[in-house]
Amino acid sequence: MIYGFEHVNWRQIYVGGTTILKIRAVSFDAAGTLLENHYRPGPFAKSCAEEIGISVSDQDESAYERLLGRRLPEFWSANQTRDRAVVDDFWLRLTSNWLSEIGSDPSFALELTQVAAVQMTRSDRWFKLFDDVIPALNHLDKLGIDALVLSNWDRSLHDVLEAKGIHGRFKRVVASLEEGVEKPDPNLFAALIAPLGLHPDEVLHIGDDLHDDIEGGFRAGFHVGHLDRSCSPVQTNWLDSAWNPGTQQLHIQAPRLTDFIEVIASF
Repeated sequence: MIYGFEHVNWRQIYVGGTTILKIRAVSFDAAGTLLENHYRPGPFAKSCAEEIGISVSDQDESAYERLLGRRLPEFWSANQTRDRAVVDDFWLRLTSNWLSEIGSDPSFALELTQVAAVQMTRSDRWFKLFDDVIPALNHLDKLGIDALVLSNWDRSLHDVLEAKGIHGRFKRVVASLEEGVEKPDPNLFAALIAPLGLHPDEVLHIGDDLHDDIEGGFRAGFHVGHLDRSCSPVQTNWLDSAWNPGTQQLHIQAPRLTDFIEVIASF
């Protein structure tokens, strides 16, 4: 037994007779992993503006993205308050400034931000749930393993997951901008599991980005699953641990989320 305590829901993998992995939780990236991601700031702003009758050119789209880029430090600070009103005020002021810059009436800013909130959460145009998400979560439930979310995203992550009907399926959801640090920084991975009393080698992190999810998760001591929806078949291998010398971390590559859960269930 590792760390001197026992958890009844552990899934144990044995290599050479030695227990080197005890899975208590699986964490998922969001955009590109749980959700098809078609969001881009400029096209999103244009779509919302056109819904209320404001004509937007390609140059206007670019102006929005430049304005948002200049205000990112302020946006990060707003998210770290975890206060919806503070974040909403940021978007209202940004939208008003953008409308003024492109020669439109800034008094439409409030209506535009309201349309944006609906498009972001209730439409599948920008984010659509992959068809393997629910089956994967159902399988985890049967195994008694917790599901978590760790994403480079702002506080709207919670709203999007709620709108897709899955936020309540996760024991913990962490959006990087609320923490003030992004993947692949190991500190963000640590922020995910610390309140749950988990150790890194008790978690499998699944994501589609080799740098943010796989390299970041591995450096943080997590077992990692690379979601590559174009690959086949499932591949597994063991790598010397970056977190706990003398042990190994599991690396899985698979085309569907359900494949990773089946690997866990097979041991």
